[in-house]
Amino acid sequence: MEKRFDDKHVIVTGASAGIGKAIAQRFANEGAEVLLLSRRKAALEETARVMNEKTWYIATVSKIEECERAVEAAIRRWGRIDVLVNNAGIDNAGFRNQIANPQSPQRSLLRTRTGLEVT
Repeated sequence: MEKRFDDKHVIVTGASAGIGKAIAQRFANEGAEVLLLSRRKAALEETARVMNEKTWYIATVSKIEECERAVEAAIRRWGRIDVLVNNAGIDNAGFRNQIANPQSPQRSLLRTRTGLEVT
């Protein structure tokens, strides 16, 4: 029986855990070949093992060169990419720490421009 994503090629960022892992598993269950992309090698290897996926790639989405290499690897392997799921987020801890400080000019600017109060 044909599955919905048979002969489709999918990249999922943030695929080593949480929502990204669930998305990757669902695509694989629906017949897609999935390239698992994450910055956490051990978690990514475990996800790939559980899913029986042979295609995974270590990359940090905040580093464009790493993302480009992952896409190039997918194109070399499959010849095309049908679906890209940009699930991974970029965490800017520096900014988060700055706005946590009540005396921070960034916090004041955020409140002035957006009306948001950081609590």
